[in-house]
Amino acid sequence: MPLANAAAIIQCLPLAVTLGAALFMKEPVGWRRWSAITVGFIGVLIIIRPGPDGFEQGRALP
Repeated sequence: MPLANAAAIIQCLPLAVTLGAALFMKEPVGWRRWSAITVGFIGVLIIIRPGPDGFEQGRALP
């Protein structure tokens, strides 16, 4: 895994914790924080650039 991808995943952990607290523990989260979580996850996806490059058909077979 490239260092940039690992760093992006590690830096999105506070976003995931906030999202989990809002969904599972019913913590109050305002619209500004929801928009920050959304923009943050979009930014992580831009850095990681997920695509079919890392997938192989042989790994899907049991």
